[in-house]
Amino acid sequence: MRKEKGNPVDETPPEGKKHRSRIIDAVVGDFESDIDEIDEVFDVGESDGGEEGDSPPKARRVLVTIAVFMIFFSVIGVITSARFVSGVMNDIADRKALKNEFALFVYPVVINDPPAYDTVDNLPTTTIITCAIWKIILVGDTSNYERDLGSMRVPAVDVELSARSIFGTGSIRHENAGNFEVQFLYYEEENAYIVPENPLFLSYSPVISEITNVDELYTVTVEYMAPSPLAIAGIDYENRSIKTMIYTISRTKDKMSINSIKFAGTIGI
Repeated sequence: MRKEKGNPVDETPPEGKKHRSRIIDAVVGDFESDIDEIDEVFDVGESDGGEEGDSPPKARRVLVTIAVFMIFFSVIGVITSARFVSGVMNDIADRKALKNEFALFVYPVVINDPPAYDTVDNLPTTTIITCAIWKIILVGDTSNYERDLGSMRVPAVDVELSARSIFGTGSIRHENAGNFEVQFLYYEEENAYIVPENPLFLSYSPVISEITNVDELYTVTVEYMAPSPLAIAGIDYENRSIKTMIYTISRTKDKMSINSIKFAGTIGI
């Protein structure tokens, strides 16, 4: 009989053809080379009398399909777990960074231990001035200030700007401020304050224990930690907060301001 020329006809039954998605191929690779080994392990070889070219047994196809899906979902599980752990670690790092940001911001205020207040209008002017000048001492750029005998002249306008950056207001009546340990003297003729360059003043330091917020309004729990000679000597000891204050702070992308401070409680030493 004469054979017709042309492309060979695929006689493989439809159920014998492989239908695998590109995703599964990428995850598990090509299983064709392992089919014989699977047959030997599970004893599902070709039926007696089968001819070469017959489609794989149904049991073998089911086994391969199950293996593919098991590996596929295992990979999905690993990816999901990795993303979850990464998200938790990033959240912890973000909260720590936020606590550090608030601790640095409230430090000039905590070091002066101001009274509790509901609005800045109820806060003494001398307290606002003192906190503003301490912020300049701690984190401000003082390189351009005039210096004389361990003191520097801080322009009143810089004090106003510093006060505004803490409390949201810079409208203050300039006067002498500070306390008997560190004094800030105001000279009206120069419109400037005489401020010690490196004042030695041991007071509270802040530790942020809790932060909650509703939009841009943050409620910050601040622990007031007292200095100790043991800390100065480098000796490990259990340091406990002297008192706890609740700060309400407005925080935007551009600025922060302390709206109020209220008393939370004390802990005995």
